[in-house]
Amino acid sequence: MAQPVLIAWGESEILELTGCPDQSWWGFPFELIEGVSGFQAQQRLHGFCGFKTDLDVEPEDTPAILAIDATNPDQLAPYVDQILASYRAHLHNMGLAPAGT
Repeated sequence: MAQPVLIAWGESEILELTGCPDQSWWGFPFELIEGVSGFQAQQRLHGFCGFKTDLDVEPEDTPAILAIDATNPDQLAPYVDQILASYRAHLHNMGLAPAGT
């Protein structure tokens, strides 16, 4: 079981990946703090949750989770379910998704 985390969401943006000029994503950057408090709170992981801008997205599609900055994708892997649940709650709180989605 993954340890508790705190996830802070940034403003929506278009992300262009370095080295992939034809690949842009719409979504939200986030910072994930493992352990929520104490010594491990010093480890901050950075990611981006969203969709490629060139795809037709259906409401039931699952967003991609990308590691950004110095974060390794393997570091985010244990937290995928928590990130997706937080992403859905974030969209609902912003009025971008109906409750229960």
